[in-house]
Amino acid sequence: MNGTDICFRRSDLSLYMFLLLCLIIYLIYIAIKTNESMSNTNLNRGLTQKDLQNKITVLNDELYNCKIEKQNCNRNLQQLSNNNTQQKFIDKIYNPLAPPENVYGGGRLNQRGYDSYQQFQMIGYLSGNGQQYPVFARDKHPGRTDKQEYYTINDSRNRVKIPFKTQNWNELYSGDTIDIPEIASGLVFTKYDTNTLRYDPNYF
Repeated sequence: MNGTDICFRRSDLSLYMFLLLCLIIYLIYIAIKTNESMSNTNLNRGLTQKDLQNKITVLNDELYNCKIEKQNCNRNLQQLSNNNTQQKFIDKIYNPLAPPENVYGGGRLNQRGYDSYQQFQMIGYLSGNGQQYPVFARDKHPGRTDKQEYYTINDSRNRVKIPFKTQNWNELYSGDTIDIPEIASGLVFTKYDTNTLRYDPNYF
């Protein structure tokens, strides 16, 4: 027998092969469990109960803030839908190319997004003392255009807004006179025309 040869009985060899297979399976099992343990490491390990409660509170606050931000975004989107009308009102005051017209606050001509009960618009001007004063108005009650709230602006007083009232909040018409103690008596009102649909002969 050669000194370098190792001989096993057939029964012993089978036993050793079985033990080696069991060892390999055990090592594979240990490797899998170790990998799972590492991937499922508890990130909150070492935190006290108070720390965990604080962490939950912070997460709840962040969730609440996200909901508030979503509501604000929805509100901003809603406001953006009104910007066209509001910009039109501003242009009527400052843009010399914008026509001096009123936006009708009710009925079929009501522009989308315009709430005449909430927003003032420039509807005309008062004349007196050799000057003109812009007149702003809005509906006093929702759905009624015959009762109006008014104010004017006096440029000689740092553009201060001066509210004034008609009898029974009645709507002003061109030629009506109004007394505003802060400015003058017998001011004559001129009302802008209301913008209406216009016929376009080129449109078919």
